[in-house]
Amino acid sequence: MGWIVVKRLENCPGCREPTDRELMQVIISNHHTIQVGNTPVMMFSQEIVGRCTICDLRFIAGRLPPEDLIVYYKDGDYTSRPGRPLDLEARAKKSGLFTRSVLQTLKSSDISPVRHLDFGCVQGNLMLAVDWMTVGVEIEPNYLKWAIEHNLEVYDGLDKVPGFFDLITLIEVLEHLDQPLDSLIALNAKLTIGGHIMISVPDLLKGHPSPLSNRHLSAFTPTALENIMKKAGFEKELIYHVDLGMPTLFYVGVKK
Repeated sequence: MGWIVVKRLENCPGCREPTDRELMQVIISNHHTIQVGNTPVMMFSQEIVGRCTICDLRFIAGRLPPEDLIVYYKDGDYTSRPGRPLDLEARAKKSGLFTRSVLQTLKSSDISPVRHLDFGCVQGNLMLAVDWMTVGVEIEPNYLKWAIEHNLEVYDGLDKVPGFFDLITLIEVLEHLDQPLDSLIALNAKLTIGGHIMISVPDLLKGHPSPLSNRHLSAFTPTALENIMKKAGFEKELIYHVDLGMPTLFYVGVKK
């Protein structure tokens, strides 16, 4: 059995404030195992969950180092479970609920993009549903392969994506990112002035049953989501709750 050292974050990933001040901390006792590259099994014996008193973000403060976390997401196994292999078709059906909500919100908000970036596009279901120019980013190899086989323009890193966009979407992605604020700032740089960003995350306030499981590193209340988006340079246009089988928050912001 292999072990990887899990280190505590020194700064909140939502606002960069130090974590050595007072945080609401809970030790989660349920252990789990995951596959990380060539390391056979890794056990989290405990996870420190913090609530930042500045930005209201809940996050797992004890986690894999970034270099191991990226291997974990890229190894093709994190989306499956023992006895339940990855089912791309089932995932596509689930994504359809979110795709419809995204399209309805864009229509009601009178947003008509010319160039769209779907960050964390999975197998590209949203990209396949639109008739505008669209590009995706996805690091999970099974999803990436599926998207490319369906003739979608998908890259395995934001740094490889050319050009700028007037719409960026992150659908059920932000909660998986190691440093969500840093990622949002990088995405802001790819958005044109007046361009929009649309995000969905599990809604902690409405009682999402597993806000910090299913490989989620952060959990968002409406306050936490608004705070991190403002910190990243976006101005809120809309935030709302919807039930898509699980309580979900949608946010629409603009780059001024």
